[in-house]
Amino acid sequence: MSNCIALSYPRPHSAAGSCGTVNQYQTPFYDGVFCNLPMEAFVTLQPQDIASAVGVHGQVFTIVNDEEYFYSDMIRGMIVDGEHGQDIAYYTGSTTGTSRDNEMCSMYAPITWQVDRKCHMISASSFDKMCYDMMMQRDDMSGDLHAHGSRELVRDEYVANNQWWPDMPMPVEEEVPEAATAADSEATAEGKRDLADMDAAPTAMSTGDAEAEFLEYKTKSGFYDNLEDNTCAGAKLAFDNKLCADLGVVPQAGANVTKGYVGKMDVGELAPNTNAYHASSMCPVNVHWHLGSEHYSVGEYDETGGGPHGGTELAEWANRDLAEADVRDGFRCKHYDANDEKFTKPYEWKHCVGMEVGETYEVHW
Repeated sequence: MSNCIALSYPRPHSAAGSCGTVNQYQTPFYDGVFCNLPMEAFVTLQPQDIASAVGVHGQVFTIVNDEEYFYSDMIRGMIVDGEHGQDIAYYTGSTTGTSRDNEMCSMYAPITWQVDRKCHMISASSFDKMCYDMMMQRDDMSGDLHAHGSRELVRDEYVANNQWWPDMPMPVEEEVPEAATAADSEATAEGKRDLADMDAAPTAMSTGDAEAEFLEYKTKSGFYDNLEDNTCAGAKLAFDNKLCADLGVVPQAGANVTKGYVGKMDVGELAPNTNAYHASSMCPVNVHWHLGSEHYSVGEYDETGGGPHGGTELAEWANRDLAEADVRDGFRCKHYDANDEKFTKPYEWKHCVGMEVGETYEVHW
C-alpha cells in the first residue's frame, strides 16, 4: 500500500474503499475500489503505489454437484486450504472483461494479480451460497450473480515481465496435543477456508426460511433502500479503453500464468505485491466470475480442457475467438468427465444465474 495514500479496495481488493463497513462490497467493482479516493489524490499516485494497493485474487474452478466439495464462505476471498491457493502466480496487469482485447486495452493498471495456477473442483452449492451472500450486501450486487465473458488471452508484448513464482513447499504437519485438538478445530485462521462438513451447511440454503425473512427485512429497511446512504456509489474513475499500441508501458491481464512464463513488456522496477492483501490494508470490495478462465495455465486450464459444451481451441497466437453464445468463452479445466454424475447431475440454482454443473469459471476477488 502507498505510504501516503490510505486505500481500501473490495474484491477485487483495494485500500481505498470502505473496508469493514456496509459499503465495502460494490457492483460495479470500481465503485468500491475507488471509494473515498478523490481524483486529486489518485493523480499523485505512482505506478508502484497502485500496484501495491490494488489487486485481484484469481482462482479457477470446475463446478460439481457433490457436497464433498462445499465451502461455506467463498465471498471472503481465494480459498487457501489443502492444494487450494498454494501455487500462486504474481504479476502486474490490468482489469479484464470483454470490452478489452488485444487491440483495445484497459487503462486500469498496473494492479497486482495473484492467480492460483491450479484448477479446483467446487460444489454448485458453494457458488449458490456465495450468490446468496452477495445478495445480502448493502449494494445491489445482482449485476454480478452470473458469469461474465472472458477477455481474450493477452499477447506476450502486453504482459509485464515481472512475474514472480515463489517456491511454496507444502507445510509439514506437526503433531497436535490431544487436548488442543478440539479447541483448534473450532477456530479457523484468518484468511483460511476450511472444507465444510456437510452437516454444517447453512440451513437457510435448504429451507429458504431465513433467507425469505432477511430479504423481507431488507426491503423494508430505509437504510438499504435509500441509495443516498451508499457513499461508494459512483465513486469511480471512468477510464475509456485505448488502443493497446498507444498505451506504452501499461501491462494487461489475463496472462499466461504457467510457471516459467515471462511477458515481453519491460516494466522496469515495477513489482507486484507479493504480500497477503490483508497485510497491505487491502480488503475485497467485489466478487465476480467469468465463463471459462481468462488466464492460461498449461495442464490445468488450457485448450486441452473440456466441459458440457467442449473446450476452447488455442488460436495460432494464443488468442481466443468469440464463442457462439453472447458471452465469450475462456479456457476450460481438465476435470470434466461425462461418465461421472457429479459433473452432469443438474443442480437447482436458487441465487446464481445461468450457471452450469461441469463448467469452468474463473472467480475474481
